[in-house]
Amino acid sequence: MTLSKEALPTAAVALSAVIWGLWWIPLRWLSAHGLDGAWASLAVFASAAAVLAPFAWMRRARVRRAGWDFLLSGALFGVMLVLWNHAVLIGEVVRVVLLFYLAPVWATILAVGVLGERVGPWRIASVVFGLAGALVVLGLGAGLPVPHSPGDWLGLAA
Repeated sequence: MTLSKEALPTAAVALSAVIWGLWWIPLRWLSAHGLDGAWASLAVFASAAAVLAPFAWMRRARVRRAGWDFLLSGALFGVMLVLWNHAVLIGEVVRVVLLFYLAPVWATILAVGVLGERVGPWRIASVVFGLAGALVVLGLGAGLPVPHSPGDWLGLAA
């Protein structure tokens, strides 16, 4: 059996989706065992940093050449991860996940509004469906459809 060129990237995306979908389980486990909130995030990220530090050290020249934009992107990604972790710890996981996955909708809106990019009909349809889904999650029939809890707000901000 031969694998197509798309098999490895497809498997990587599928594995990533599974990891992100189950990420809340170890966080909630840590929380249930006394490592709550930001401490759970610190434990997870400190463990990852300890494992990855030698690789980062070996590539420090590349990081320096990449410049401040690269470091700022990494810092913003880190903020997103901390917000996400805290959101799944204090919020309803399903709501937090759905609000978090609106990121492509916001990115598209910003790309059109700020960068003046043009988008096709499929992208417009995905934004409409994404926003409609957000309205359902946020309770369109229960008044103004805004996040109801700190977990919702953190998931949306992440």
